[in-house]
Amino acid sequence: MENYTIGQLLKNMRTQLGVTQQKLAGSFIERATLSKIEAGKRTASVHTMDVLFERLGYSLRRYFPAMLSADEKAFYDKREQVNACIRTGDARGIAQGIAELEAGPLYHDPKYIKDGMVHQFVASSKAALVLLEKGDMQQAMTLLNRAIAYTIPKYEDKMVHTYLLTIEDIEIITMMAEVHEKQTTATAPYC
Repeated sequence: MENYTIGQLLKNMRTQLGVTQQKLAGSFIERATLSKIEAGKRTASVHTMDVLFERLGYSLRRYFPAMLSADEKAFYDKREQVNACIRTGDARGIAQGIAELEAGPLYHDPKYIKDGMVHQFVASSKAALVLLEKGDMQQAMTLLNRAIAYTIPKYEDKMVHTYLLTIEDIEIITMMAEVHEKQTTATAPYC
């Protein structure tokens, strides 16, 4: 049995699906960077690898415990707690989780700021909180645009069918649709 690096595994999955490097990289990372990752000449963060694999329809999350630093594990645990609060409508729990993430070490680490993992989740969680509290829909949309820009920097609604999306991207776009619907309903004339 042959051993594969994670980059080789990514390349094999990508080529089996007939996806080009340019399509997979999109505007998230440079095509040349993806080429180096696949060749084993460059390492990538867990978040970057998660995004790339999810865009191909696979999840690395079941392998995460072996791949995460203690700080990354704490982030993913807190993320799950905040997501549970979002699902149950616990505004106080969401706000507390956001505050803890913003105070955590990954939020201020330049590597993770560039990577966008924590900042994307915080921005989308803040938007979920605005939606839950029926706050300013423009503020929610601004937060969601900021969140989606971490994985799709040049995101356009009309191009959504052309993107390879992660679960996180889909959740953000779904919230964008919800905000748009609320904005449209709020301004629609009564018949």
